[in-house]
Amino acid sequence: MGLPQLKILFSSEVLPWERKAVEGISEHLAPNCEFTIDEISPSKRGLLASATGPTWIISNRWRETLKFVGAYKTSFPVFVSIIHPTHYHPSWYQMMLNKVVDEIPRNIEFVVHSEFNLRYLNELEGIPKSKIHYLPFGQPVVEPLLKKEDPTFTVGGFASFESESNLSHQMSIAHYLKSKGSNIQFKIFGTGELYRHLKVQTWEMQLENTVSIIETNDVSLLSQVDLLLHLPIRQDHFLPVLYSACANIPVIASEGLGIGSYITDSHDGFILPVNNTRLFAEMILRLSKDAQLRTGLATQLKNSISKKFSWAEIIPSYEKVFFGIQTLQTQTRAA
Repeated sequence: MGLPQLKILFSSEVLPWERKAVEGISEHLAPNCEFTIDEISPSKRGLLASATGPTWIISNRWRETLKFVGAYKTSFPVFVSIIHPTHYHPSWYQMMLNKVVDEIPRNIEFVVHSEFNLRYLNELEGIPKSKIHYLPFGQPVVEPLLKKEDPTFTVGGFASFESESNLSHQMSIAHYLKSKGSNIQFKIFGTGELYRHLKVQTWEMQLENTVSIIETNDVSLLSQVDLLLHLPIRQDHFLPVLYSACANIPVIASEGLGIGSYITDSHDGFILPVNNTRLFAEMILRLSKDAQLRTGLATQLKNSISKKFSWAEIIPSYEKVFFGIQTLQTQTRAA
């Protein structure tokens, strides 16, 4: 009897660093399964029909993914991860769910990568809780980063350049620090339709020499920062924290469901109240002046993440969900 089969399908909108995290999982599943990787596309109608085992779909488009799954049937389990969705209010999820499918097919399961998404899906009517699986991402592999050459203390952050954005808080922190005479620099990485508008906004706020809006999601740019500011509008997967830990970058994060699983406040990072500009600015100033504290936090965070989110800890949960269900269904059919 051969190894279990797993087909992995990506939507085109999944960001490169999110895709890399998923591919890391598949590579660590490889000793115990055989997998193939492809893209979701209307022209590839046979992708699910040709499956010889479970299929894992990774997308950030809730409606399109439901339509895809509903249109192409398979007798094997289909696991759906919706990461970084554009729309995020529960009522919108519910409306699309009701509009696209009358009921969730029996072989469809949902995978979430944060406690925040777990809560949202648990609130939806029509999805049995037994069909929702919380599987956090594991510790990513980070290529050695180039040594930072600019001596200016720099704060980095990943953001969404969309209508739903966390940038206003970051801009407020930068503006506050500038008003106090600080020369701390900010580099905000992201993509989205509001990129040019946000560049103009930095000029309007007279922050053009303080804040750089950089259109990219390349995590290697962490080499240009001394501190990560994690202020997500949506706690989808905490990948910025995982990447920063592996790159020895300390983190300041805003309060939110699930962040406590990654950072222990005042031990391996700092967790501050949402939108409290003054507290964030003062903490950034403190860390900018204390290299020893930054090094200590980064070391503690890397050690903590290495223990809690190592592949040895993460992979068994994926194997149990993906192949345990398959085994159970296969046994049921055989009986």
